[in-house]
Amino acid sequence: MTTSAPSAAPPAKAQSKLQRVAYAVVGVILFLVGLMRLYFVFFPGLPGCSSDAARSTIIDIYKKKNVEITELSNQRTLTDSSTENTCQADVKTPTQTATLSYRIYWKGKTAEVLITKVDTH
Repeated sequence: MTTSAPSAAPPAKAQSKLQRVAYAVVGVILFLVGLMRLYFVFFPGLPGCSSDAARSTIIDIYKKKNVEITELSNQRTLTDSSTENTCQADVKTPTQTATLSYRIYWKGKTAEVLITKVDTH
């Protein structure tokens, strides 16, 4: 009668199954991240108060009024929702300093910036 040592196959099978589960979980996570990125391509969110888009739009608004902005700083969010952001920023021109209140909102499918108040110092 010969006795054989217990086989090592069951632990290897368990490890293989664990690897498949781990790969599946990682795959699902990567799929969801990709899906979210694709969603934001077709349905973008509003730009933030301190975004480059908001900054350049404010500078363009002032340029159209022949006012040069020498500094736009301290851009901050006061309220934030999916349809509107209300914001404030400090602005300097060659002749004065002011606190600027503005809002970013959707107008159709385009994000718009509207200056609502300018408090000069």
